[in-house]
Amino acid sequence: MMFFNLCGSMRNQKDGESLRSFMVDAADDDNRSDNRKLDSIRRERESIVRLLQQAKMSSLVEEVKKLNQEFDRLDAFLSGELD
Repeated sequence: MMFFNLCGSMRNQKDGESLRSFMVDAADDDNRSDNRKLDSIRRERESIVRLLQQAKMSSLVEEVKKLNQEFDRLDAFLSGELD
């Protein structure tokens, strides 16, 4: 009887180790998955920041063009080319 209890105990210990190993592997997979999601979110954020910077630059370029046109018009007016 003691032999069967010992064998059962050893089997339960191995099953427990397998279960712990499985749980650790599952936790590692969850961590990797979370890390991949975070990396993806970071890349998306960086892309959005670049798009916003480009939009801001485009807006600034248009504003500079308008200001240059206004300066040209004022220069022409002050030089007497425009009435």
